[in-house]
Amino acid sequence: MKLKSIELASRWLEIAKEDFEMAQFSFEKAKLLYCSFHLQQSLEKTLKGLYVSFDMGQPPYIHDLARLADELTIDAKYMAFFSELNPFYIKARYPDYKRLVSQSLSKNLVQNYLLQGKEVIKWLEDRLLELSKSSSN
Repeated sequence: MKLKSIELASRWLEIAKEDFEMAQFSFEKAKLLYCSFHLQQSLEKTLKGLYVSFDMGQPPYIHDLARLADELTIDAKYMAFFSELNPFYIKARYPDYKRLVSQSLSKNLVQNYLLQGKEVIKWLEDRLLELSKSSSN
């Protein structure tokens, strides 16, 4: 892997972590829909960082977590999770859906989303650390 790819992937990961912090903040304020939206954004950027880390070029301009993960051949255990979070990119942005989608969320469900999201971000972070160590040797 080229150093440039590691640096770019690390930038994607930093932005993803900022979105994850906003998700946590929203959760603490009981804004479950916004928490889910920021979590979806965080995972999208994490996947795009992974895309770059694989030297696959510019990540596609899409927001579909499942499609991004499929292109990256991510472990199947995450695919259902990504599919479940996908709608929050769109639905959190349109007033017609906010009330309806908000009613479908519970604190426990969103807390589980956060735990799974943290696991995915940590996995990428560990992978980037390994790659940067191997490229510096």
